[in-house]
Amino acid sequence: MNTNTNLTAKIISDLKASKLFNGVIITEAFSTEKKPTPLTCPIISVSVKGCKITSRLYEKNSNGTDVETKKRNVFSTVGADVYLPLSFSGTVAHEIYDKMATYLIYKKNYSISSSTFNELTYDSSAQALVLRVSFVFKETVNA
Repeated sequence: MNTNTNLTAKIISDLKASKLFNGVIITEAFSTEKKPTPLTCPIISVSVKGCKITSRLYEKNSNGTDVETKKRNVFSTVGADVYLPLSFSGTVAHEIYDKMATYLIYKKNYSISSSTFNELTYDSSAQALVLRVSFVFKETVNA
């Protein structure tokens, strides 16, 4: 099931298409590639952090009894690390997170069951502030 790969690509595409993120580089998560240093603009780095697939779902049939379906819920955790040049403040990182959450939920109608920001840290390899956030997306699929 390549739902997670498609989801990441769609999120990146949607964020890039939004005028809310002009001046922000949006990319897939940095793996071993070196981050540009020093940063000259914010970067949002998106990646899949995990996935949970539930048992099959049940629906009521015409008799009112529960019948097992082929549907399952998929909960995909997508991380978005917001990298900021040191000249920016942590407040800017939280503003970008807020814009991201608002845009994905209200403008693009993603089904997000939860969202968190985990920590604001200093990344010495990138010489940047980094806000680590995550979104849990819910999707019902036939499986």
